[in-house]
Amino acid sequence: GRVIGTVQVGFATKPNQPHRGDLMKLLVHRRARGLGLSRLLMEAAEAEAAKAGRTLLVLDTATGEPAEKIYERLGWSRTGVIPNYALFPDGRYCDTTIFYKQIGGADRRADGAADGRGGKQLSPKNVRGMGPDPLP
Repeated sequence: GRVIGTVQVGFATKPNQPHRGDLMKLLVHRRARGLGLSRLLMEAAEAEAAKAGRTLLVLDTATGEPAEKIYERLGWSRTGVIPNYALFPDGRYCDTTIFYKQIGGADRRADGAADGRGGKQLSPKNVRGMGPDPLP
């Protein structure tokens, strides 16, 4: 089989952020796009983060790129744009859009009390269910 997609989640190590994770990369091969792989990868990443005790995930993505719409469809909330955050491969400045998502157990504060925000528990998906090689 070939690798056609990947997602990475980093867990915050600062003492005041044990509940937070950072979605660092979601990549899907061009020929595998439109098959629902982004959704499967993100659901799996969110479920694994929740199993690890994380209740908040954050990410950033290049402003104006198709990924913004993917994250919005998957229930992520846009918080704002940072201008000139990074560089495109050709050296031009790139704005970035910041997103966050409350996941499993997010309706609890760190002290265990309910905070009323209504978190959502996600169930893991089997990404291998797409078959051995979905690329045409």
